Amino acid sequence: MAILSTTYIHINGNQLPYYNSCSLHQEIGGHHILNLTCLQETIDFFCNNNNIEIHDLLAAIITVETKSFADIDFHGTLKFKGIITSLNHNKGLYGTDGNLVAIEAKSTTIISDDGPHHTSFNDMSFVDIIEDNFSSYDTSKLKINTKNSKLTEPLIYTVQYNESCFAFAQRMAARNGEWMYYNGEELVFGIDTNTEETELKLGRDLQDYSTSLKPVAQNFKYFTNDYIANDIHEAESSATTSASEGHFTVVNDSSKDIYTKPTRIWLNISDDSKSKSRLDKYADLQQQSLQSNQVVVSGTSDNPGVMLASTIKISESTYRVTKVIHSYSSNGEYENYFEAASTNVDVYPKTKINAFPMAHSQTAKVIENHDPEGMGRVKVQFPWQKPDGLTTPWIRSISPSASQGQGFFFIPEVDDEVLVDFEGGNAEAPFVMGGVYNSQSIPPDGSANENNHIKMLKTRSGSFFKLNDEDGSITIQDKAGSSIVLDGSGNIQITAVSNVSVTGPESVSTSADAVSTDAGTSISQTSGKTYSVSSGEEASIIAGKKVAVNGATQVTVDSTDVAITGTAKATVSSSGTTAVEGTIIKLN
Repeated sequence: MAILSTTYIHINGNQLPYYNSCSLHQEIGGHHILNLTCLQETIDFFCNNNNIEIHDLLAAIITVETKSFADIDFHGTLKFKGIITSLNHNKGLYGTDGNLVAIEAKSTTIISDDGPHHTSFNDMSFVDIIEDNFSSYDTSKLKINTKNSKLTEPLIYTVQYNESCFAFAQRMAARNGEWMYYNGEELVFGIDTNTEETELKLGRDLQDYSTSLKPVAQNFKYFTNDYIANDIHEAESSATTSASEGHFTVVNDSSKDIYTKPTRIWLNISDDSKSKSRLDKYADLQQQSLQSNQVVVSGTSDNPGVMLASTIKISESTYRVTKVIHSYSSNGEYENYFEAASTNVDVYPKTKINAFPMAHSQTAKVIENHDPEGMGRVKVQFPWQKPDGLTTPWIRSISPSASQGQGFFFIPEVDDEVLVDFEGGNAEAPFVMGGVYNSQSIPPDGSANENNHIKMLKTRSGSFFKLNDEDGSITIQDKAGSSIVLDGSGNIQITAVSNVSVTGPESVSTSADAVSTDAGTSISQTSGKTYSVSSGEEASIIAGKKVAVNGATQVTVDSTDVAITGTAKATVSSSGTTAVEGTIIKLN
């Protein structure tokens, strides 16, 4: 049965003289809700006494303190601090006795549930992220306690996306298996395992209790892709820590009998050298959380010391409280209903390792593109990251082909606008889909056309590759203007701004019906050993002024008929001997 209690309720430091009924709903990982009902005349008296209007009660700080009337030593004290968030005036049929004011207050954590936010955290631990997340709120209303959290290892990239700070903290706690609860005065992360336990005894301060056994599926195999190691890691729930005491033996065996088919679950987790160990840790946390929820104790007590996350002892077994509903009546009677999980598996019951932030594709700006690991990755900045100067870590970019030592290698330039999507919709797993044009970054000159017949690739320096579907031509041009043009009619034109060199380590062949070489000043042809000019019919060397044939040792002119003719003069001379030989020699 309920006991008589001493309960003090203060609003902005002023004591409320009387209330009709009161209840306080508390649960781990959530806001606490206080519902208080008072006569209208009580509220009027309170407001007049403190020189305020009734509407001034909205947003006021309200505190509740409850302890047993007889000051029993095994009874604890309940303390709660909240903010009034709602007033409801009820007019009754019987005058003043039926005119009531319903006051709803929520734990001070409500100030952090102020609408969606977008931000990110690079290489920060869970503890640092939580403290940074709540740093801008009034500490006189909401204090954060992380002293018992052991999650101090840096996380590569954490995103708060379209979530209030409180919702973000809820998800972070669930994903990392960290206890999160409001203790009446502080928002606590982590669990203090050294607190004293509260023993509840039937017939003394425990009215009744029950134990619920509910087997759940837990035959899971978890997978994740690690592109850094180019491997797929896996962890099986059957290989993780398993509770095997008391009721857990029964429910675990029953779970195996009911849920026989293994379940494969894909997880998107950060890629780094610790991906495998992180997957093992997540699988272990999820397994223990599932097992914890299979055995739940609930009961009714009149001990105000039954508080969230505290340890209670019932019949030599210990449990950690996960939910409490405190109830008060106008005559001072108090009792509570509680739910608790066994400390044999002392993990956060609301663990949910796949609780990642959901996001849809969006544009971003490239900040860096020189990947120190040489994997063609980039860093980008989303519009919601810009005010704080934040960026993503190195993220991958889609390519038409990406094979070992080969493929299509084109990465976006710094300041380019790109379209980014997310693996599995996970805001913490972005990748670049491609670039998009905007008013400050337009397509290259000559690419825009009515019939869309120009396809072009142009680099930052000005070099381009252009295909013209109108005439079938292909043009390759460098930044200096040298080009190769295939005109679509079978002709090829090679144009150099300065020099053209054709080099072959063995041979260079040129073949055509007619070959023309035209030089404005000179043509020079050199051979290291042999130089041959051959023609099937005629060969001519014509010079506008002079032709010189010179051999360092010997010059031979050989033919069936040799004619040397000079229209003015022909001279044959030698610094040594001049010999003229023939079967018949004619001079003149």
